[in-house]
Amino acid sequence: MGNAESQTEDDSRFFGYRIYKIFKDGPISFTESKELEDFIIPPTEVYNNEISFIDYIKKHENTQIELTIYSIKKRCFKEILITPSQNWGDGKLGLIGASVRREDWSTAHKNLLRVLEVRENSIAEKLGIQSLDDYIIAIRPEEDDIYTLNVSANDPLSNFTYLINKFRNKKIEIVLYNSKTGTKNVNLELKTNESLGCDVGYGKLHEFIKDNETIMKMHSQDLKEIEMIEKKENEIDKIGEKKEENKEGREEGRKEELNKEKDVLIEKKIENKARIEDKENNEEDIIIQSIPNIHNY
Repeated sequence: MGNAESQTEDDSRFFGYRIYKIFKDGPISFTESKELEDFIIPPTEVYNNEISFIDYIKKHENTQIELTIYSIKKRCFKEILITPSQNWGDGKLGLIGASVRREDWSTAHKNLLRVLEVRENSIAEKLGIQSLDDYIIAIRPEEDDIYTLNVSANDPLSNFTYLINKFRNKKIEIVLYNSKTGTKNVNLELKTNESLGCDVGYGKLHEFIKDNETIMKMHSQDLKEIEMIEKKENEIDKIGEKKEENKEGREEGRKEELNKEKDVLIEKKIENKARIEDKENNEEDIIIQSIPNIHNY
């Protein structure tokens, strides 16, 4: 099944198994699951430590099972049907055809680094690392396990700096996610005094990219209202322009009335935009509150 557990295991109640690699023709490759974006949420027996995830999959070999997937890109859950099997490939790539790692799915969207700028003629530029589109997810030293930045002990920049220095003069693979093309890994060996040559950032502005379609659905009603308000504002402005041309005193009352109506619309628009911002700020809390329903406890 691949790398199920490496580095220090996350003991969070929101742990899952992040999909790092999907092998061609493996059972999970037919489920529309995505590398780095998707987590397998542990079945109840696994979550309750009654059985390991590997043994759970082995127990259901050649039997169709339902697994819950969490997408950090879409910020939502879905169910997939999969039949663990060795009847594909060369039989050495596991029962579901994926390399996975135990991590906290609730923090994965923020415990990473976004590449902000790539310096000219730098190692990063030669490796094809792209500013703004590339996210650093993890590091894998040669002949070693994955070291993810998605850990709670330190911030992702401190983790990355520690790992880069720890594995200097050794061959490593940087696990990247490109917002346009998906998984994108690069191989290098940084010497003692060498720098990767790129600026990185983390925090609210640099979190894992969200799926635009999902965002539009979540805010559709508020966005429609804002659009209608802006149309009404334009209509009022046009009426106001016409009234400006008429200098008679009796029109001043109507003009004042229109301005009051416009002020009300502007206030309403501000409320809608604030509601959209609140939804995004509270999104993580809403997701976390939903997890007990998945495990039925």
